Order: sequence, then C-alpha cells, then structure tokens
Amino acid sequence: MKRHFHPLPFVWLNVQNQNYILRLSATSTQLKLTSLLFLVILQFVIHTSKAQTFTGSGSIVPDNGTFIEISLPVSGIIQPLNANFGLAKVCFSMLHPNVRDIQIQVVSPSGMAVNLFSGIGWDGDNFNNTCLGGQNLNLIANGSAPFTGNFRPAQSLGHFNNGSTANGIWKLRIRDLRAPNQGILSSWSITFSNQPATPFLFTSSNLPLVLIDTKSQFIPDEPKLPFRIKVINQPNGSRNFMSDSSQFNWIPGGIEQRGSSSADFPKKSYGFEFWNPAGEDTSLTILGMPAESDWILSANYSDKSLMRNTFAYDVARKMGRYASRTRYVELVLNGEYQGIYVLLEKIKRDVNRVNISKLKTTDVSGADVTGGYIVKIDKSTGNDTESWVSTFPPEHNSNGQEIRFFYDYPDAVDIVPAQKAYIKAYIDSFETAVHASDFSSANGYRKYADVPSFVDYFILNEWSRNVDGYRLSTYITKPKITQNGGKLMMGPAWDFDIAWRNCYYCDGDKTTGWQFEIENICPGGYWQPPTWWKKFRLDPAFNNALKCRWTEVVQNQWPPAQRVAWVDSVRNLLQESQQRNFSYWPILGQYVWPNPDPIYSNYAGETAGFQNWLNQRANWITANIGGSCITETESISIQSSPRIYPNPASHSIQIEGLNAIELKNLQLFNTLGKRISFKKSESGECIVSSLGVGLYWFYWGTSQRIAFVKED
Repeated sequence: MKRHFHPLPFVWLNVQNQNYILRLSATSTQLKLTSLLFLVILQFVIHTSKAQTFTGSGSIVPDNGTFIEISLPVSGIIQPLNANFGLAKVCFSMLHPNVRDIQIQVVSPSGMAVNLFSGIGWDGDNFNNTCLGGQNLNLIANGSAPFTGNFRPAQSLGHFNNGSTANGIWKLRIRDLRAPNQGILSSWSITFSNQPATPFLFTSSNLPLVLIDTKSQFIPDEPKLPFRIKVINQPNGSRNFMSDSSQFNWIPGGIEQRGSSSADFPKKSYGFEFWNPAGEDTSLTILGMPAESDWILSANYSDKSLMRNTFAYDVARKMGRYASRTRYVELVLNGEYQGIYVLLEKIKRDVNRVNISKLKTTDVSGADVTGGYIVKIDKSTGNDTESWVSTFPPEHNSNGQEIRFFYDYPDAVDIVPAQKAYIKAYIDSFETAVHASDFSSANGYRKYADVPSFVDYFILNEWSRNVDGYRLSTYITKPKITQNGGKLMMGPAWDFDIAWRNCYYCDGDKTTGWQFEIENICPGGYWQPPTWWKKFRLDPAFNNALKCRWTEVVQNQWPPAQRVAWVDSVRNLLQESQQRNFSYWPILGQYVWPNPDPIYSNYAGETAGFQNWLNQRANWITANIGGSCITETESISIQSSPRIYPNPASHSIQIEGLNAIELKNLQLFNTLGKRISFKKSESGECIVSSLGVGLYWFYWGTSQRIAFVKED
C-alpha cells in the first residue's frame, strides 16, 4: 500500500474568524522551525485582531495662544497602519473653564497632523473620557458637555492609516487660543485595532474640485502657510474626477484661516494668495474670474442653504455695484474631502474689483491724496488693528459703544500719515454734515456722499435683514476727486451668511421691522451702527430715491419669478454635492449658531425656507418703505411743450421744441439724481442705446424737464 508522507502536517487555527495554517514536523529541527513559525503567526494574529492602547501623561495647558505637545511613545506594532489594522481612536480627559478656546491636533511620528476639533462647547464645559474615532460617529461639534463617549473629529484619523509605521513618538498638540484661565489635561491615549478609522470616500463631482496640499501642516489663522493648490475643472463642462488630477498643475502660494465668529466652526474658511517661484504675489485667473493674487474659500457652515452670500452678491451686481464674483466648488484638503465651498474674490483695489485709483506713498497732497481709499466699520481681528474712532458715537453708548473705522486700502502698514489725516478728516466732515441742522441741503451730507450708493447699500441690508449690516464688515470706498467727484461710496457688499433669516437674535429672523434701527432692538449690544441711517430717513429726497430704487429692484431686477428661478437653479446645481456636504458635516436638523427656529430637517426645507422668507420680507418693505416715486403715467402731466419720441426708446430718441441754448444745456439724470453722460446732436437727436432699462429725465433748465423710458 502506498504511503502519503506530509513532512509538515496541517493544523488549523481559527482566531476571530480568520483561518491560519500550521504544519507540524516529526524531526526536532523541523519542530523548532515550526515553533518559530507558530510564534510569528501568533504574534501577527494578536497584532491584527486585538486592540492595543497606549496611554500618555497629562499636562498643564497654558493660555498664551501657543501650541504645547505631549509625547506618547508607541512600539511593538510590527505591521504598517492600513485599512485592515490602524489607528482607531484618540481619547483624553481635560478640565478647562472655557473649552471653546481649545484647539487640539494629533501628530504621528512622521509629522502628519490631524485637527481633532476647535471652538466647540461653551464656558464651563469639560472633556471626560472623550474619544475621537471613525467617520460614522456623531460630529463632536454637535455634542454637548462633558463630551463623554465617542465622536467624529473635525478631520479623519484615517489619514494616518496610509501604510506608515505606528512605532515612534506620537504627540497631542494643544493650544488655548484666549486668556485667561489655564486648563489641565489629565491623560490621553491612542488605540490601534483591526477596525481603524477610514477617510470619507470622494471620487468625483459636477462642481469644480479644489485640491489643497500643505504637506499635512495645520493651517494657522496667521501668518500664511506655504502651500500648493490645484483646480480640477474640465473645460468642456464634463464631470470632474479626482483621478483627473494629473491633467492640472499645482500652483504655489500662501494660505491662512479667516473669519471672526465663524473661525470657531469646525468647517474652516480660508484666505489664500498665489505666489511665483520667488515667493512673491502673482495674479492668476481662476475658474474664469479675472486674474488676481488674493482669493477666499468660504465655508458657509451655519448657512445650510449655502446660498445667502452668493445671492446677496448677485443682487448687488445686478444693481450695478461691484460685489465679489463667486464659484461653487468642492474642497479636498490634504487628501480629505471638506465639502462645498464658495470660491470668491477678496475685496481688493483692482481694476476688476474695487476700481479706484492706486495710492502711492508719494500721493500726499492736492488731488493725488484724495483717493482711492477703502475703509471699513468692523471689530478688530487678526492684523486689522489700526483704526480711528468716530467723533459721533452710536445712539446707545452707555457701555462705551463706539464706531471704529479701519484702514483696508492702503492698509495700516502701507498708508502714510498724510493719507491717514486726509481720509479721517473727510469722513469727519461727512459725519459733521450728517448731524448738522441743514443736513439735507446741498451743503449737507450730499456734498460728501454718493447718495445712490448709500441707497443701494440700504436696500441690500434691509432686504436681507443683515444682523451685521451697517455695524460690522461694512466697507466704504473713497475714490479720487476725478472719479465721481471723489464722494464716499458705500460698499462693496460683504458678509451675508447670517442674513436672510439665519440669525435668532436682534430680530434677524423677522420679516417685519427695519434693520437700521437695530440699536432699538438690541440696545445693550456693543456693536452699534452709525446714526447716519436714521438721519437719512428724515430726508424726503433720500426716501423718494429709496422708493424709486426699491421699486426698480423688486419689480424689474428681482421680481418674484426671478427669485424663484435663482433659488431653483442653485438648488439644482448643488443637489448632488449637498448630499456629500451634509454627510460629511451632518448638521441638517441640528442647531448651529446662530440658526433660528424652525430648524429644517433637510436641504429642500432649508432652500424653500430661504426662498419664502425673502419673498415675505420684500412684501413688507414694499408696504412700509414710504417716499414717493414719479411713475411714467404721472410724468406725462408735467411735460412741457417739447416733445420726445419714440417713448419708450431703445436706441435713440428725438427731442423737438427746444431752442439751441436749451439743447446745449440738455442734461440726462436717472431717478436717483445721478447725471448720465450721453451723445447728442444739434438737431435734438440723443443716443441712449448704452443706458440700462428704466426711467430717465432730460433737464434743460433748473426745473424744466421731460421723462422717457428706456427699454431693451
């Protein structure tokens, strides 16, 4: 009979449903080898099937705004970290009276850093056995004190499970952003297991993709961190895939976090600039927008419609005002999906942005020093610290409230003393005129202010019921005297993410009432608006111009059907990507400061709520705006003997009945009282093809006038 000889007979092991084969030997040499093999296999099985936790020591957390690092050595893990066995969670306990000031990262032996969280909780909250782990857990930003249990961090721990080694020195990096009050970290630990954290899966989008690479370095709020950026956007409008990355080039630059209140949100906004190889600013076009060096990626975290800023800027542009151009994108930061962002232009003096004259340090006298300037009413953030205080405090100032003007262009570094003195003196003169007894006369505020721009700014901030309007993020432009007479112009519009019913305080969610009267609604608040706006509303001419302009906006530029079409178009554009965004940031149905009630449970509810509110708000303003505007029908009765035809007109019109002197003195104005240039002949023919649709007036004397309507 034939024998079947197996030098190493099979023995089966089953550990946690995984089969391992071991062969036994009859010889001592083979037995030793087999025993060694058994130990190796057993060690492998243990390391890949059993969670291993390493615990580090605690530390005092100082409140000086700098990072401290608490080290934790890891050893004895023989296999690389990957999707089968890797980092599963980071746990810690900490006492701190102001946990909203805390920012924490975990750093691997290779130097890769993952942001666990920042700006969560409120004063007096603590962390008690708080663990940050996998993608399927609740986001820690949605948790509550003392944050006991398992949560999802702001960034995925799965980035560590990339084939790197676990052995070496891991670090918990902590920063207390604000004094006073130190914290105490009791202990911290990291756990590796065969159920590791994994990154969010993202492969493609109908939106452009923005890829940012910082070499795993944390992006600070300042100064700018060197980085590189790539935009994946197929020129034919087809779908954009992450796998298309090799078709597009990396561009170097610098990046930093941005935002004031929004800086505490887990989804960060960023400001960045393009650099040339020498590390200098360089202007480049991006997604079809005019070339410049400075750009912003806005997170819009609390705005779950993702529409409020973009709609506000579209309204401003349709009114003929510059506002930042915008593009929706999806962002990937250091290989991790971050959700929908709005890429937009930073407010900046430029021929394609705020088109005012460039001020040189030598422009210190005469017409040269008169412009251009950009100042803003705001609170101090980041480098924006140099400013002056208005001599006219807000109406409610019992708590030391004041109006503060900051230098934006030229900024505090570049502006010279003569320029500081000029712009301060000019705005002082304007404010003095506003508060004078004859403020509404020709020598009043109109001498210093471009009234149509103030009217447009008023309309945008009132329609949106912008809680920050008039008092924060409020820009004012001062052109050179050769531009529009060098008068102050309100704008550009900025920062509407808590407007359009996205704020529970100071009546920000109400469709009724006036936002410029916020000092009556929230008199105890520190940030109050200037008193200009109340004075303007006492001026019949301002109210009449306001009535005319508002009617034009809501009837011609943004009638109800146009509002519906705008919201529908953006909702359709984002229908796919918003599902990913709110999967990564699961905040639908959750309160995010400063959301009002009701909080909608889905994206359809958020967008419908936004759409319904802006319609109701428009209706209330129409019913309560006051003033009077001469309509086309009314204008017929005051026409004098001259005749104008055709009326309405599209290309040119003919005026009959004026003599040579009257024709020479003929001037054209819009309904806001702004003089408009046009071509005319001695025969009375006037070319109007370049005018926008609307009502206009021809004047040939102090009171003689005739109206006509410009049509398409």
